[in-house]
Amino acid sequence: MQRMSAVDAMWYWMSSTMPSDQFLVYGFTSPRTALDVVAEQVRRRAATIDDLRLRVADAPAHLDRPYWRHAPVSADQVRVTQGPLSWQACLDHIAQSMEDQLDARQQMWRLHLYGAVTPAPGVAEGSDLVVAVLQVAHALGEGRRSSAIARQLFSEKEIEVQARCLAKRWPTTVVHVPAAAALGVARMPIDVARMLFWGGLAFHCHRQVSGTTGSGQATSGVAPTSINGPPGRGRELRTLTVPADVLTARGGTVTVGALTAISDALPRFLGDPSMPVTITLTVARRRATTGPNTGSRNDFRTVGIDLHTDIADLDRRASAIAAEIARARDEHMTPERAAARRAEHATPAPLRILGARQAGAAPLPERIDGISVVSSVDRGPADLTLGGGSRSVITAGFPALSPVHGLNHGVHGLGARVTLSVIAAPRRCPDIDRYLALLTDALRR
Repeated sequence: MQRMSAVDAMWYWMSSTMPSDQFLVYGFTSPRTALDVVAEQVRRRAATIDDLRLRVADAPAHLDRPYWRHAPVSADQVRVTQGPLSWQACLDHIAQSMEDQLDARQQMWRLHLYGAVTPAPGVAEGSDLVVAVLQVAHALGEGRRSSAIARQLFSEKEIEVQARCLAKRWPTTVVHVPAAAALGVARMPIDVARMLFWGGLAFHCHRQVSGTTGSGQATSGVAPTSINGPPGRGRELRTLTVPADVLTARGGTVTVGALTAISDALPRFLGDPSMPVTITLTVARRRATTGPNTGSRNDFRTVGIDLHTDIADLDRRASAIAAEIARARDEHMTPERAAARRAEHATPAPLRILGARQAGAAPLPERIDGISVVSSVDRGPADLTLGGGSRSVITAGFPALSPVHGLNHGVHGLGARVTLSVIAAPRRCPDIDRYLALLTDALRR
């Protein structure tokens, strides 16, 4: 067994109170092989992929972080739903699957196969699709790593995914589990000392920065809106697929183009086209080889990005958004951020799990980083296959809602197409189709 990183363990612990499974959607041209046969082929392929043979083993009494262990792929990890289905009916099935979150101690992933499915809007194919949805526990990896795992699964060639925290190939036994707890107890005094040292250094750096620049506006957050708050049960999903150059024509990158469209559509949806809008963007860390997250499968951070709705010209607005993203990518390299990450990494497991379990029950704060989460991932060329000959034509993804966010966005590219995905809670966003129409109109501006 191998110990989980602090960040991955936090995602695992939080999953008990906040649903966080990722749903990676891929559409393929219909294979000539029956769907049940395809499912068996995928099971055999999964059994050859290290990341898809991992599960989590808890340390007794949570005296240490959980450990990775190997386990075989089970037959029920690939599920088949026979069609015919419309694209929206398929999305409705996926939304229902979100109610059945994974228990990482039993299964880290699940694959849902749907067929036949009518092509998604924006995908002009001559025949129906087979839709494969890879459901992945967030502890196994963030969007980039999960996409790399999917590429392994839907490829006939060998693809290497950077190994991080892979379990040693022996099963959990009564000998190893107590040893994990004993090691956790032995580490605790050292971890507490390291936590206090790095935490104190982070506070000192913060005081120095605050004394020089004043109280930073970048960390003050924004007030919640009607789409913020506990989402309740039920999810609604919508997608909008466009050529990538529709987004890159304004802003130069897919992410900037998508955020510019959101900056136009979201305030209109909320009833005030000129209102300030800040969103929460997931940003990949620039890796530092000596940093505490080097071995983490979840190696990203979330940052508030001002969408500059006060700038009427959309090209100038896109430039301002691009500058915001560039600032955010560099921000985590400051001494204050580095010390804070080290303090977080050293925090003993009992304290970390307490904080993780309280996160889901915390009241809505007066200020939040952003009113909606946007996750943007390039999933590579459209050369994936399913069932021997079926080719990939579309991908989508839906960032999980949280006690703070009731409307989130995914931006996912595959080949020359990009899909903007919207996930909403009916309780917070009762008219998702109106929002999708506004987003469609924004892309035409």
